Amino acid sequence: MNNTTDFFEEVNISNLENAFNWISNKQINFINDDSNLSDEEKYLTKQEQNLPEEQKKKLIGEIKKALIEQIKEESEDELEFYFNDLDLFITYKSNKEIEEDKKDFVDTIEVISYKEDLATFLKEFCLLKRGNQTEVCRIQNNGMIDFHDLKAFHEFHRKHNYQIKDDEGKEKKQYISRIWQEHKDVRQFTNIVFDPSFTAPKSHLNLFKPWKTRAIQGDVSMFIDLIEALTNYHKESTDYLLNYLAHAIQKPALLPLVAVVIRSMAKGVGKGTLSKVLHRITDNFKHFTKREELIGQFTGHLADAFIVIADELTWAGNKQDNDVMKGIITEETVTINGKFKDIIEVKNYKRLFIFSNNSFCAPVEIGDRRFFVCDASDKLKHTEGWFKKFNEWLNKNGADYIFHYLLNRDISKFNPEVFPTTKARIDLMKRNLTPVQKFIYELFNGSMIVSNTTYEERIDATHWIRSMVAKDCQEWLKTSGTSYYDNTLKDDISKTLNSIFEFEKIKDKWATNWKDSKGNYFYKLPKTTAECQKIVAEKLFQTEHPEWVYENYEAK
Repeated sequence: MNNTTDFFEEVNISNLENAFNWISNKQINFINDDSNLSDEEKYLTKQEQNLPEEQKKKLIGEIKKALIEQIKEESEDELEFYFNDLDLFITYKSNKEIEEDKKDFVDTIEVISYKEDLATFLKEFCLLKRGNQTEVCRIQNNGMIDFHDLKAFHEFHRKHNYQIKDDEGKEKKQYISRIWQEHKDVRQFTNIVFDPSFTAPKSHLNLFKPWKTRAIQGDVSMFIDLIEALTNYHKESTDYLLNYLAHAIQKPALLPLVAVVIRSMAKGVGKGTLSKVLHRITDNFKHFTKREELIGQFTGHLADAFIVIADELTWAGNKQDNDVMKGIITEETVTINGKFKDIIEVKNYKRLFIFSNNSFCAPVEIGDRRFFVCDASDKLKHTEGWFKKFNEWLNKNGADYIFHYLLNRDISKFNPEVFPTTKARIDLMKRNLTPVQKFIYELFNGSMIVSNTTYEERIDATHWIRSMVAKDCQEWLKTSGTSYYDNTLKDDISKTLNSIFEFEKIKDKWATNWKDSKGNYFYKLPKTTAECQKIVAEKLFQTEHPEWVYENYEAK
């Protein structure tokens, strides 16, 4: 041995010093089968560990000194020191033995690294035959699917090789990518599917993963409390959301065609908690906080998505984004576009949840039945300790209880496309009105000033002169900064008013027959503003609550 420093590096004697920090009020027994220590040295190693810092340092120094003296006497032999209670071995070997061990160690590490890399390749990569071409497929942790040409894949990993001994002990260069391709456990598929029913052939790579939770019956009252708060204690909405969640568990291979939108002015009301619950149930889960992540140009990461959470997204309101969003909700198949040549089409079974503190968070248009919307209550936020108790319950068996409850909830009469209209949904609809719809809404809201010649009150009705209504609308559009084609405006107003007030049920050929003595064509509308507001609420917003549509509504 050259010097004591080599010894300390080899046997890592500092572990003994660490032992004083790890063990309190314990003794360390020093055992050495190759030599005997003096009684004093044995005594030193059996000192109580609960010592002042200075005494600890002094004791460690004396023990080191004793070990060094022993090694000087038997430097060519292998010495082992075992510290009882710690299961800690300290071994000294001669330089020659160390070099031999290093060589064996390097060879061993080479084999271990090779086996670890092969296991990684077998887990991450598979062979996919699409058409006449065989490709390498990899599914990343974020769900993005990469496709690689087989030849290019081997070339890329050419430097990834090892010197491995064969059966005759001769070293041979082994390329990990080729070992993987020829391995008996390499996964090979002819297609990629997203199949929650698990009925696809085994030759297909199924991106849908089994449920993470077990079905265990238990108390789910806290979960019900959460859903009630998220639906603002509106019973019809609570029942709908519970049924919607149960539908995802019981019928995952049926597309609901509806997204769930939950808004709240305050943070910390439970939206994130519901997101956590859903993630506990499935790994086919995506959580997005940026618009481009959900509806951007590249959507390969959506290939394995079942539960999709769009969190705190602000809606831009442009048609292209609207169409992409609606496609995610209703299209039977989804084309997944990767960043390069990758294009693959899989079945769409996504359940989209939009959580937001922003009022304008979803493109809910008049007549659109793709969004169930509710405003959450902040009651639980102000209930001290509620979320802490919920998380403790969830971390025990809560997720299993929820899964059992949803799996066994009766949804035999449930149709996801039939949901209650809420005040929150109406608010989003008002924010997505077309220019003509917005004009008509404002016409009966009392916020629009029209000329005295626009309408004429009669005994049983009010006649609105069509040409003057169109003129007033044009002026209103200019003040609101909205452009509109003059030659289509009058027709669009007539069609919209007719769809609301159903003129053809009142008068046959109304468009030509409703004409006054001055030759002006008119619309015949109810006499009072309240009557008009009620009809607009019922026909345009599909609600029996005109007070949700018009804050100034007064029933007569």
